[in-house]
Formats: sequence, structure tokens, C-alpha cells
Amino acid sequence: MTRKRLKTDDARVFNIAADGRHMPVKDNSFDYITTLAAFGNIPETGKVVREMYRVLKPNGELLIHGTYVDKDSKSHKLAENLGVDTGMVEEYLLCELEQAGFRGIKSTIAAKAVWAENPYDMLPIAGDMQYFYILQARK
Repeated sequence: MTRKRLKTDDARVFNIAADGRHMPVKDNSFDYITTLAAFGNIPETGKVVREMYRVLKPNGELLIHGTYVDKDSKSHKLAENLGVDTGMVEEYLLCELEQAGFRGIKSTIAAKAVWAENPYDMLPIAGDMQYFYILQARK
């Protein structure tokens, strides 16, 4: 999809499917890392963030698209019980990024909506506000 959208066959554009806590990649390998709707599903967010920092080149950029929920909402309580709350609460995720060493962190809320009932997703819980964000950071 990335190659198609960039209209390129460039071999330097590729995706990796791996455990984000232990990426099989050398230090300082990538200019950019992007994620789409991943952090609401990742336990041990801090480990993943530190790995992203490790594999980015100096001045490399991180771009995250995802959703936040309100701290102390029903969704937050469930996320906390599931061990994925760090990636779903803005202040927690920003803290993890800062602790890993990222700088120039900018979290932008692009839209928000009350989440409707969805039998396929446990989170967020119906009736809770969900915030759709784009987050940018630099190594």
C-alpha cells in the first residue's frame, strides 16, 4: 500500500511484521516509522516506543495515527485492566515518548466522536468519547 500510494517501486520502502518490543533491525536503520491504529492494542507500550527510538536514524521521524480515550473513562479502566492503557491515554503516551528520548513531540486531535456499540471491538466502550489523533516526533 505504501509503495502504491507513493507511486514507487523503491526497494527502500518496506514494511516489517515483528514483535515491536524486540525488532530484528539494526540501530539507526530508518528515516521514518509510521503506525496506524496500533497503540491501542499494544501492551508494554514503553518497550515498543524505545525500540522505535533505537531503530530510527538520528533526526528520524515517527508518525503515529491512533485514538485516545479520556483518562478515568470506562474505556480507560478496561484498557488498564487489559494492559494497553499507556497507548490510549494521551498524557501516558507522550510521557513514554519523552522518556525514550523523542523530541519535538506534537499530538494533534483531528476529530472526536462518541463511540457507538461495536460487537467486534472491546475498546473503546460504547458511549465514551474517542479522539482521533496524529502524533509526530523526532529522534
